[in-house]
Amino acid sequence: MKGKAEMKFEGKIEGREIARRPTRIDVYYDALIELGGADIAAQILNLSAHGFRVRTYVALKEGDDIYLTVPKYPPVRAEVRWTDGFEAGGVLLDAVAL
Repeated sequence: MKGKAEMKFEGKIEGREIARRPTRIDVYYDALIELGGADIAAQILNLSAHGFRVRTYVALKEGDDIYLTVPKYPPVRAEVRWTDGFEAGGVLLDAVAL
C-alpha cells in the first residue's frame, strides 16, 4: 500500500451486483404538496425517473402518501420514503415526463 489504504470498486457485494440508481437531475421548482387535504409549500431539489427530493416548511413523515404539484402540470401521486428535518425524498407512483 502507498500511504493511504486503496479501495477498488468492483460493482459487487457478497456475490450480488449493485443496482444502478436512476440518473438524478438537480432542479429547483416551486411546488405544492397535498397531504391530508392541506397544501404545503415545497421546493423540488432533484428528480429521477422514479423519485424526488424536496424541501418543505412542514416536516413530512416516512410513509406519507402525498400529491406533488408543479404549476402547469397535473398532480402526481407519491410516497415519502425518507426524511431528514425539512427535506424528504420519495418514490413517484404516477409516471411523469422529465
